[in-house]
Amino acid sequence: MDYTKGPWAWDNFHDTHTALIRTADLTPGDKRAILYHAAEWEMLPADKNLIKAAPDMYEALKEVEYSAVLDLDGDFISCCPICDVWAGEKHKDYCEIGNALRKAEGRTI
Repeated sequence: MDYTKGPWAWDNFHDTHTALIRTADLTPGDKRAILYHAAEWEMLPADKNLIKAAPDMYEALKEVEYSAVLDLDGDFISCCPICDVWAGEKHKDYCEIGNALRKAEGRTI
């Protein structure tokens, strides 16, 4: 999946109701932005933290997606630690890892 890698930073503008989430390595004149928030309400600090952590959480989830190991009579197969599907196979409908990755990647659940 192609996305803007982290870390992301949160910048408040003239008030707490207008902000920009951007890559932390943004240079002067660079127009890349992840989210622009301008509303009549201030975004909750916890929401800011979740948004900033999104790239790291996605990468961590990809790391554990097939991190479990099944022993099939001496053959060790990588699999999902929640739904036990083998690496590269579609996760089961109840699998939180598979569902979260599908949401993050814009695929239907």
